[in-house]
Amino acid sequence: MTSTTAPIRKTSPFKCLPGQRRFMESTAPELLYSGAWGAGKSRVLCEKALYLALKYPGNFVGICRKTFNALKQTTMRTFFREACPPDHIKSWNKTDHLLTLKNGSQVYFFGLDDPLKIQSLNLGACGVDEVVELTEEDWTVLGGRIRLSSVPFRQLFAATNPASPSHWLYKRFYIDRSTLPDGRPLTEVVESNSLENPYLPPDYVARIQTLTGRYRERFVLGRWVGFEGLVYDCFDPLIHVVDKMPEGWQKWPKVRSIDFGYANPFVCQWWAISPDDEWYLYREIYFCRRLVSEHAAQIKALSAGETYLATYADHDAEDRATLEACGIPTVPAVKDVSPGIQEVYSRLQPDERGKPRLYFLRGALVERDPALVEAKKPTCTIDEIQGYQYPKPRGERNPQEEPIKLNDHGMDAMRYAIYSFASSRRAKRTLDKVVVV
Repeated sequence: MTSTTAPIRKTSPFKCLPGQRRFMESTAPELLYSGAWGAGKSRVLCEKALYLALKYPGNFVGICRKTFNALKQTTMRTFFREACPPDHIKSWNKTDHLLTLKNGSQVYFFGLDDPLKIQSLNLGACGVDEVVELTEEDWTVLGGRIRLSSVPFRQLFAATNPASPSHWLYKRFYIDRSTLPDGRPLTEVVESNSLENPYLPPDYVARIQTLTGRYRERFVLGRWVGFEGLVYDCFDPLIHVVDKMPEGWQKWPKVRSIDFGYANPFVCQWWAISPDDEWYLYREIYFCRRLVSEHAAQIKALSAGETYLATYADHDAEDRATLEACGIPTVPAVKDVSPGIQEVYSRLQPDERGKPRLYFLRGALVERDPALVEAKKPTCTIDEIQGYQYPKPRGERNPQEEPIKLNDHGMDAMRYAIYSFASSRRAKRTLDKVVVV
């Protein structure tokens, strides 16, 4: 059924907040607006969809959510009530959920709960509301539909409330930061929080200001924090993950650490230690189903020209012997879990200078294991941190309780390196104080 009357008429002008303006102006192929409550996420998503439809006559723009019912009750109401002026509308087909504008562009509203709705779509752009509800496969499939050749610009953009750092969205937009063949970033994220919106009702602002702890961090400040008892809850990729190593790092002292595995990942980490005692993970092997002898050959090749204070390894005697035979001597790691975690945690936290003492190079991974990618498991140490957790929320656990033994191979290797090195330094200081008589 076709109607010339849109379901709701626009009533409020769009007053762009700074974050919303950055979102509107971004040309990144994949764009995320990550905002807390009341940060204007749905509004800016609708405004951008309409803008691209009006800017390029004949465009075909999608607006979707995981389920169509949720889209109808939220995003569509925002689009027609607040974003779309009636004088741009030519017709509205409420059966097909298709809006035709006077310039020939169309806006199509759909849910991902009906796969048939997207199989043959050919979109110039698509906006996804509450993208945190989608699976990574949903996002990938949508990206394959942004292919309309009759417009000069195509974009997949989305809005969401923050969730746990273990979510695939966080990894895609905050950790991976993939680039296109020409070097341009594939993704961009724009952040906003509740307190940046001066148009919110004062009583609403006063009420959300009463939230504390992680509820305030996520729902008011718009931060991606977990509620699941994360072990390293102070980890922040915007701080701890770096794009390049500091100048002169090649001359710093170095150590390696190894966690053995075959069905589970074999992990070898290379660490550089700055004069200020800052640790950088600059190289990493994280791979399944290869023999230790195969890993040894790769470790030797990658380590050519470098020297190490020590290579700390798990205690498997046979695997350590294999490494030794291949010219890689190892030291048994100090494996105490609780004090080791405390040592790592203390380095992740800012010191008296306001800086942490533990960093991860974004491109440290030597080779991504396709089997781990296929199984949707962590593929490197950075991937593990967001899911490394205690079995109960941190405030309720016994101080001696250990984290869940799942996807923790990089976590173990990291702990081996940092705590074993710290323990050896403490032991040396103790021996230096011994007086022989």
